[in-house]
Amino acid sequence: MPETDELTSENAVSITDEMQMLVAEKVREDSQKHTELTSIGTVNELLSELDTDDLTVNFDDMQKEEKYHDIQSVVAIDGTIYLYSTEYITTDQADILAQPGDIKPIIAERVRENSKNLALLTGIDSVFAAGSKFETDKIKVALTEMAEDDSYRDIKSVVTITGATYLYSDNYIANNYANILIRAKANDPCFTIASTVRDESRIYPRPTNVELFKEEVFNIDPVELETHVAHLMERQEFEDIKMVRASTGAPYLYSNLYLNEDHARALAEWTEVEQFENP
Repeated sequence: MPETDELTSENAVSITDEMQMLVAEKVREDSQKHTELTSIGTVNELLSELDTDDLTVNFDDMQKEEKYHDIQSVVAIDGTIYLYSTEYITTDQADILAQPGDIKPIIAERVRENSKNLALLTGIDSVFAAGSKFETDKIKVALTEMAEDDSYRDIKSVVTITGATYLYSDNYIANNYANILIRAKANDPCFTIASTVRDESRIYPRPTNVELFKEEVFNIDPVELETHVAHLMERQEFEDIKMVRASTGAPYLYSNLYLNEDHARALAEWTEVEQFENP
């Protein structure tokens, strides 16, 4: 049950016996006659008809009374709270009734919102509101269907090295940036650095200035960056990662899978010095 649900004002008065009875009657009627849940919005409209300026409904307190013990709540995947009576609707039935038949639009909306407004990936386990009961397997089925639907072609997924799935919209987050974000979630600075260097060497191709990894998005402590780079150079799985320095002393990393040393050094020198001498 929600701890407290305020319907209008922060300074609202406690729910009265009249309000409790009104809510319980409506919820029981909906549950018995229509086998449907009663939304908080409906409760709000119901109570607004009373001659009271400020209203607060505390469903925890209400449930403590024996005569309202059957009034329970369920949270839908969009965060909406619904009430129902266990005299007429079981908990399992309420969970089903609270969920929409097609969750694909809800997934897409949440992912696009996070990508556009927050530049964040959306974990598959956090797509829906806390407290809602929705099986991960059903979400995965929906994602499979979305991958085949042009309406959702901007919704992409990335997987961490631990197997966790995250979603983003490439309308707002570039694929390369999404890869950076997912690597940061692995909390392995050496892996993050090496993977980014390999991508830059392969795609552009260009070496990567070590200073880049001081940016917040990489989730690497700048004070420890030099130590992480040193450890990376010692690890066998990253043996393709090499370092060159421009004449300024600036360190650059590259992958010899995609760049040779001379090319990497020349590109680093161009970035640090020559581009400014030859505008």
